[in-house]
Amino acid sequence: MEKINKNQKIENWRNVLYSYDIQAIRDLLIVLREEGSVEILADLINVYKAYKEKELGKLIFSFLVDLKNQDNAELLLKFINNIDYKSIKTELISLCWQTTLNFDSYFENFIDIFINSDFETAIEAFSVIEYMNYFDKQQLELNIKKLQINIGNVSEEKKALLVDLVNVLREKLD
Repeated sequence: MEKINKNQKIENWRNVLYSYDIQAIRDLLIVLREEGSVEILADLINVYKAYKEKELGKLIFSFLVDLKNQDNAELLLKFINNIDYKSIKTELISLCWQTTLNFDSYFENFIDIFINSDFETAIEAFSVIEYMNYFDKQQLELNIKKLQINIGNVSEEKKALLVDLVNVLREKLD
């Protein structure tokens, strides 16, 4: 019985989200802060993607910054790596350093994002890496080398940022 109620609750939440009624969504976000579920994250991101420049998108982004459930970190990374969400990739990466979720175990993912993304997205990936606390020394050394090897493969504007990132990572070795 409880599972049916949970599924019904999630379906009701989705109906409110896709109603695009700002006041109803404001009320829903208050409820989600208390009893939210990772099952609704994809819906929140989809609505954000559709309305990112409007009040509704800003409202949802503000909510996403406050995510507390660590399970959301892996889901956010899936959206970041999904080509269908390329138009909001930079904003999703920005969420990663603005939220209290821990992304330390995704260190190498953010190194790759840094190397392979445009300048603006690389800045956001840099910020995520900078906020990380736990590093395996060997993993850190390998990724410093990876960055150094790729200095010739990044745009001119990213080269100085790459050098800064290498210096930040070297400091974390100490």
